[in-house]
Amino acid sequence: MNFNQEPDPIKGQFFANYWGIKCLKSKLVNNQIPSSKVDTLINHLGREDQFLELKSLADITDEEIIQLCMMCHNLPEVNSKNFLIEKQKDEIHCSYIDKSIKAQRHICLNFKYATINCNLHFDKDRDDVAESFKQNIGEISESSTRVVGYIQSLDYLRQNAYAVPFRDLSIDKLEKMEWIKVIKKNL
Repeated sequence: MNFNQEPDPIKGQFFANYWGIKCLKSKLVNNQIPSSKVDTLINHLGREDQFLELKSLADITDEEIIQLCMMCHNLPEVNSKNFLIEKQKDEIHCSYIDKSIKAQRHICLNFKYATINCNLHFDKDRDDVAESFKQNIGEISESSTRVVGYIQSLDYLRQNAYAVPFRDLSIDKLEKMEWIKVIKKNL
């Protein structure tokens, strides 16, 4: 490992996405000191010895997935008791029952690819004039047409120190390149 090399500018750009988050580590100190904030020595971000210690999306809390659901559906502050959360092996589902329009607003977060699928489902009651429908609002991902929603979601996840893809680099690839180390609490 040559530590006298100039920092990798692409790696530095990736690190800058976590600016202000306490997750920067160095291979030089063998995990003997706690993480430091990604906010100092901007000219040195992206050195070969540096990596980010980030959380797995599989460890997302109920409060965080509810916040993400509200963000994706552009919901105002609502009662968290109206949300239903279901965790599965590779993804988590969060649904909000909107009683005012008898609809279910739903998101699904895939842990491996950091994709978020949003949809709105309305079931007709016997007395309703409107027909039942299901509207796929869209998958929010790197190739999404709702880019602002995806960027906002990624920013939220990064702000909470979760590992998410960068450019064309998947979470797995970032780990193999040793840019990140994903800490998994729920094994």
